[in-house]
Amino acid sequence: MWQDSTWSVLYRQEDDGEMRLVAACERPDGAMEVEERSDGELTALTYGTMTCVRKTIIQKDAVEAMLWALGPCEGDAMAALQKFYEKDVRFLSDLQD
Repeated sequence: MWQDSTWSVLYRQEDDGEMRLVAACERPDGAMEVEERSDGELTALTYGTMTCVRKTIIQKDAVEAMLWALGPCEGDAMAALQKFYEKDVRFLSDLQD
């Protein structure tokens, strides 16, 4: 995670010793960064390590297309991402699709 950006938690889930956290920030260059982190035994069984971090960066010139793809929303790109993760159980791969 970039240290000079303010991160917003979009989703947090803790079940049976497994934790998944999705957070996002607007980078200084105008791009949006979304990071998904999972920790726990299921992560270890799946990835061979207790922690797995996946992230995607939506470049500044692609943010408008992301907003269109996510659908109508009052507010900025962060609000659209928060709405996306509030609807259902979503994963970073859902956003990338």
